[in-house]
Amino acid sequence: MLRFRTQVAADQEAITLKMQEIEQSRPTPARKARLDRLRLQLATLQSDIHALPDDVLRHIFELGSRGGKDKDYSILVSHVCQRWRRVAIATATLWSDILLELPLPKGRRSASFSSELIRRSAQAPISLTFELPYAGVIPSDNIPSKILHDLLLRCNSYRIIGAGWNLRSNSPPILEWITVGLTSSLRSLALSYIRVGRDGMGGLRNVLERCVSVERLALEHISILDGPETMPETKVICMPNLSYLRLERIHTEDSLLRDLLPYIHGPVTTLVLRDFTVEATVVWCERLRLLFTGSVRSLHFHGRYMSSSTLLRLCTQLPHLEKLTCLSQTWLLSSSTWPPPWPPAVEHEYAAKLKRIELNGVPATETQRILEFLENHGLPRNAMDGKLEIVLDVIWTSAEWNASSSKEERAWLRSNVQTLNCDKTQH
Repeated sequence: MLRFRTQVAADQEAITLKMQEIEQSRPTPARKARLDRLRLQLATLQSDIHALPDDVLRHIFELGSRGGKDKDYSILVSHVCQRWRRVAIATATLWSDILLELPLPKGRRSASFSSELIRRSAQAPISLTFELPYAGVIPSDNIPSKILHDLLLRCNSYRIIGAGWNLRSNSPPILEWITVGLTSSLRSLALSYIRVGRDGMGGLRNVLERCVSVERLALEHISILDGPETMPETKVICMPNLSYLRLERIHTEDSLLRDLLPYIHGPVTTLVLRDFTVEATVVWCERLRLLFTGSVRSLHFHGRYMSSSTLLRLCTQLPHLEKLTCLSQTWLLSSSTWPPPWPPAVEHEYAAKLKRIELNGVPATETQRILEFLENHGLPRNAMDGKLEIVLDVIWTSAEWNASSSKEERAWLRSNVQTLNCDKTQH
């Protein structure tokens, strides 16, 4: 705080001296303009820090903390004065993102800290994350029941980071906590780095059945062990509000596709696939149409390897797809023996309805191939300018950008795409 005020005073003195110097010079329009700018700077520095009302300050702190996910910035800014500090501490959103590392340290200090977070978050919806140890047993009574009850009643986002934690029938009741007065308020559920044993799949299904209000579901780095038993076909997991599904590096895709995802019924409009191998993506191409064919409007694919054939096979399985985002570290050219050759096989009738495509790391030649394929399958051209009715955002590497073939492809894209945004990385 002292450094802040010292710097402001130094800036004010420097501007004042500069104004005095200019005022001694001959009057001209340029002199007047410079004086006006300096007066405005001086007035800005002399503004009262108490001029902002509490509600405006509170909103600034909420924005700065990204809804409680990064409170450090807002806390740092609040050191300007005691009043700002008081408003920041009383801003409930800053304390609504809570991370608890289990097992909790024993003693009153740990319990009082958790209670203080609950008190400061007031009535704001809570985003609760449990981080589990890599190994070891978590006592079921490690979290005081009163604290757990207060947290779950206001929780709208629940995340478990398992660090290789095994989910079995005799596991601590981490997932069961979700059902304790939580299922009606929960909007987001994420499970990360968890290994699901043969006898743990039933518990996972039961929890998902109870989460009827969940809108966002993320399964990240999930390993399904011991070949789980097949779920009876009549067992349906109804999630009527599920609009966002994120799957990341699922280690045994076949088990997940066979034993869990086919039974999740929900109007998924956004599907995110991250860190899938090409082989796994091909499996997805074959089964995706049976899972979410009627609802998905937006597909985000982030992977180490991808090809035009595989990407378009994904698109053809989603007939209502309107937005496609693809980020690939290595693009496999269509002339390669693997993946499947160009053009991709279309096993059923497909009419492209894409309105926006975002490609990062896709060679210019492959970008043109993708658009030509989509045009052959119904992507329309505008009647006025004859260009494809689509928004295309592409990012290339510097080497790809400077290649002569790339320049030709960019010229083709400008001539044939209605809205084109090109950029390049610095790498």
